[in-house]
Amino acid sequence: MSTRILYISGSLGLGHVMRDLAIAAEMRRMRPDVEIEWLAGLPASDVLAAEGEKLAPRQPEYRCDTELAEAVSHNGRLSLKTYVFRAKLAWVHNIRVIKQSALEGAFDLIERNETYEVLVTNQLGIHKLLPIPFVMMYDFLGMEATSQNVLERLGAWMINLLWANA
Repeated sequence: MSTRILYISGSLGLGHVMRDLAIAAEMRRMRPDVEIEWLAGLPASDVLAAEGEKLAPRQPEYRCDTELAEAVSHNGRLSLKTYVFRAKLAWVHNIRVIKQSALEGAFDLIERNETYEVLVTNQLGIHKLLPIPFVMMYDFLGMEATSQNVLERLGAWMINLLWANA
């Protein structure tokens, strides 16, 4: 009997998806019966498709953090205050896509990499975790203000407090 995994490769850019592909390859080496379906934003979903990975049917609905980060950057600097404020709607949307995908796919496990939307929306009571075992990976957990803006510093402090209580 195979083990079905919904693997969500989150965050910005391509670094995480390359690590996720290596992890998936090792899982398959250790357990050849593992079946993986993926959710990821662009450009990561393009990399997964090019590698022959199976994208979940709801993949086209999953919103991309990279495009948002690029849209709110100016002169090579990302305003975390603006990014987090705008990302909230995409995160709530992505949670719905994750939940629907998980329930429709009858997965045994959900693997999440850098999916901050799961942590933030769960802590805010916007969604509750599904009764499916899951693994979450983060490079770091916390936010640092990237400017001297008082609102950005306050927002970073509040988000760090939220995550500290997760």
